[in-house]
Amino acid sequence: MMRSVSVGISTLRRSTYRAVVWPYNTHHIIVQARSFVNLPKPISLFKSEPQAYEITKVITSCNSKLLFEIVSSVDQYQTFIPFLHDSFVSHRDEVTGLPLVAGLRVGWKQYDEIFNCNIKTITNKQVIAESVSDDHEANLNTSRESVFEFLRTEWNFVDVTQNKCKVHLKLNYQFKNPLYNSLSSLFNQQITDIMIKAFESRVRELQRHQ
Repeated sequence: MMRSVSVGISTLRRSTYRAVVWPYNTHHIIVQARSFVNLPKPISLFKSEPQAYEITKVITSCNSKLLFEIVSSVDQYQTFIPFLHDSFVSHRDEVTGLPLVAGLRVGWKQYDEIFNCNIKTITNKQVIAESVSDDHEANLNTSRESVFEFLRTEWNFVDVTQNKCKVHLKLNYQFKNPLYNSLSSLFNQQITDIMIKAFESRVRELQRHQ
């Protein structure tokens, strides 16, 4: 005749420990019951906030007039700025000939993007480029939406001496794609330094041909 064996479980008051009576054994084994609460929230890998960076530099052997001409000549960017496959001016001021709307095609490995910007200028002092909205993109008969939530670059030029010019560059942007934001945030300073060096090289190149 088989004997039935009962298993008793008792809970210790004000504790997370449980006493378990195992069959065929008179010893009690204490097992700790862990509570999996208050787990940390997942960390977002992709940044979506706006990015901003500024740099000031004094460039020798040039003046504000030359730097303004270089920065405002957007259609020439493709000849000296890395990763640019194309640069163009869509609309110009009928009086001054300065660009009002311009665009860039940026490519690196699998990335290939085109975007347009409105251009505002103060002769020999300032060049501002701001990305256009998607509605404006449609009016420009472009088939692509802007990759930026917004983009704004501001160049300011001040002559220090006759042959020295102080350049102040402000860069503010936010990509629509959070992945682009995260990648670009890692290289903000490098990107801005590359831009400044590219324009410095352009100054030297034009001086050699004068």
